Order: sequence, then C-alpha cells, then structure tokens
Amino acid sequence: MDFELDERQKELRREFEEFCLDEDNRRILAELADEGDYYNAHSWELFKKMAERGWISLNWPVEYGGRGYTPEEMMRKWTELTTDNPLNQRGFEITERAIKTGKRQKPYLLELKR
Repeated sequence: MDFELDERQKELRREFEEFCLDEDNRRILAELADEGDYYNAHSWELFKKMAERGWISLNWPVEYGGRGYTPEEMMRKWTELTTDNPLNQRGFEITERAIKTGKRQKPYLLELKR
C-alpha cells in the first residue's frame, strides 16, 4: 500500500496541524488529558469543531457533506500520527484486514506521536 500523500491529503494534514495548535483546542485537549480516562474522554465542543470542518465524515460523499476520501486515503491520514514502534505494524495489519474484508476487528492500541 502506498502511504505517500497527495496534495489534497497534504492540505488536510495542514488543517489538522493548525487545529491542534489552536490555543482554545489545546486547552480543551489538556482538560481531557487531566481527566485521565483517554478511552472514554469526549468533548462535544471539539466534536462540533471537527464536524464543521468535515472531519467526522471524511469518507462520506461530498454531496452529503463529507470529503469523499477512500478507505485507503483514510488509512494514510491516521498512519501519519503513529511512531515507528513495531507494535504499530500490528495495528496497520488489523486495519488493512478490516478494509479488505469489511469485517470489524478487535480493538488495538497504537503508540502515537506527541
């Protein structure tokens, strides 16, 4: 699978970076981190901001408010956030299997960049 980004994906990456560097968003993320429950933490405020940018529905067709990304394009985006830790390769394999088979796979953890 090719993990190189095209121009559309590079623009989306820039949008993500700007979003994460925004002071208000950083405050919200810090508050969530302070709660200590990373698996259940949720912010409706951040969710709304992400939805307004079309990020919740990246793979939805454009005519329905999404961005029209393919499953392969979606996979490229989250893989940018992972470290080179070998345990992440297992997560890639599980995700590829889910994409190829269309079947839900067991949850897994990844090591992400800060």
